[in-house]
Amino acid sequence: MNRGRAADGDHRRLTPVDASDDYFIDFDFEEVGDDLCTVSRSEHGEGKLIQNLHGVGKYAHVRVVVGPHPGIRCYRFTWRPLQASLPLPFMRAACLSGVRDALLEPVGAGQRIAFVEVSIVDGSYHDRETDEQSVRTAAYLAVKDALTRCRLISV
Repeated sequence: MNRGRAADGDHRRLTPVDASDDYFIDFDFEEVGDDLCTVSRSEHGEGKLIQNLHGVGKYAHVRVVVGPHPGIRCYRFTWRPLQASLPLPFMRAACLSGVRDALLEPVGAGQRIAFVEVSIVDGSYHDRETDEQSVRTAAYLAVKDALTRCRLISV
C-alpha cells in the first residue's frame, strides 16, 4: 500500500495538497425529489475494498468528510487528498462516481440526501491491485459510512 512515502523509504509526514490543487464540482441530479434531508454537521467516513478473487487482488481505501453545503446546487464534490495518497490519474473521477452512486440512494426513512459537500481527504492504494472500480467502490463505502454517523435533518 502506498501512502505518500518517499521513494527512498523515508516516512515523511503527509501534508495537504497546495490550494492550487484544490478541485471542486457542484452538481445536481435530474430528479432530486421532494422528501429531502441534509446533515447537521460534518462527519468523517472511511471505505476500504480488500478482495482476493481467484488469485487477483483488489485494494482501495478512501476517507471522506461529509458536511452541510449551503450552495445553490444540491451537491459539492471536493478533491483534497493528502499529498500522494491518491495520485493515479483515474482516482478523482472514480471517487466522484462512487460519491454520486452513494448520494443517489435513499437514507434514513427513505429520504434523499441533499445540500451536502463530500470532500475526499485521504486514502491509500496498491500499485498493482488498485483499479478504477476499486476506488469507486471505496468512495461509495466511505460516503455511506459517513452518512451513518450524521444526524439527518429534514429540509
